[in-house]
Amino acid sequence: MATALTLTRVQAVSGPRAVGQWQRGWRRFARNRLAVACAAFLALFIAVVGAAPLVSPYQPNVGNLVEALDPPSAAHPLGVDGNGRDLMTRLLYGGRVSLVVGILSMLLSLALGVVVGALSGYYGGAVDTILMRFTEAMLSLPTFFLVLAILAFLPGGGTIPLVIGVTSWMPIARLVRSEFLRWKAIEFVEAARTIGAGDARIIVQHVMPQAMGAIVVAATLGVAHAILTESAISYLGLGIQPPTPTWGNMLLEAQLYAFDRPMLAVYPGLMVLVTVVCFNAIGDGLRDAFDPRMRDY
Repeated sequence: MATALTLTRVQAVSGPRAVGQWQRGWRRFARNRLAVACAAFLALFIAVVGAAPLVSPYQPNVGNLVEALDPPSAAHPLGVDGNGRDLMTRLLYGGRVSLVVGILSMLLSLALGVVVGALSGYYGGAVDTILMRFTEAMLSLPTFFLVLAILAFLPGGGTIPLVIGVTSWMPIARLVRSEFLRWKAIEFVEAARTIGAGDARIIVQHVMPQAMGAIVVAATLGVAHAILTESAISYLGLGIQPPTPTWGNMLLEAQLYAFDRPMLAVYPGLMVLVTVVCFNAIGDGLRDAFDPRMRDY
């Protein structure tokens, strides 16, 4: 009888609490006008980028040298680059690449960070010491230069999400560890352990849902970081190589015409800026929404 009551209590506390936390969080997020506007813009942008072949009649790598550096016109709303390629088309296809790199890098860094942080925070002791010392050692390395060094030995566009992902999981691991340290001593976790729940079940079903708010925030900020990193390394010539368009290598190509056609650099730079700012604004909005110290009024 006591075991049944304990099980009922665990289900009643851990399940509804997690659901209620998400409901309250989304209500708070919906009241953040800047975050909602950024989310709407990104949703529209992703839809347009995904439908790039339908939006633009041009191919991103096919140009007409006769039209090279032509100003904006009805046929080319944003103008033409130095190789006669439609600039708007290349921005859309470059956005595809940047978003894919950002999302893949985020997923990899999230997977590594969540695993390391969860194991460290839940088990503590020697496991925590070993994993956190390794995490701190990775944090002490200059990440951007580490990425450049790895790409110098492992060139190729396909390795970029891998390299960014394996060099950016450390803040996520520390965040997840702090969440697990906070929640693993709560009474419903102790109740689950009392009725015989294993470590894997407690981690996945009882502690992880409580940490999901922080993990979602880290994911949005991780996409912004990855897009910015990819743009920087492509600008330096170590990222995805032309003619495949990315915002970074478009900036690299545009510097040849910085004085004659400055807008060739402004457009991709503006896309990087707006996209990163929107992801950061969404991350800030989610962080405030899922902050347990917030109260509904």
